[in-house]
Amino acid sequence: MKRCNVDLKSGYIKLEPHETKTKRTRSVPISTKIIKLLEEYMRESEDFGSEYFFVTYDGRDILSKTWRRRLTELGEMAGISSKRVSPHTFRHMRALFYIMNGGDPF
Repeated sequence: MKRCNVDLKSGYIKLEPHETKTKRTRSVPISTKIIKLLEEYMRESEDFGSEYFFVTYDGRDILSKTWRRRLTELGEMAGISSKRVSPHTFRHMRALFYIMNGGDPF
């Protein structure tokens, strides 16, 4: 995800076709709490001058396999063995909690 695709003023993140499952451009709304956190992150990481939003401690872009591998490591460190710890699992569980708390799945 590139920094230019994060629009904190309007509260949306634009996902490019190669970043989505359906291969279509999508705009994802973000909450005011997330906007504040992302503003802070953008200030802290702007010195690297990278076009990518998420970067390593030395300014290189973070690959998706790096996220997956790190989540797996954290799951092992936490002793989670009954469930797969992955980005998809986080997405699934967030949707489940949203619905369980009265959210509309549609």
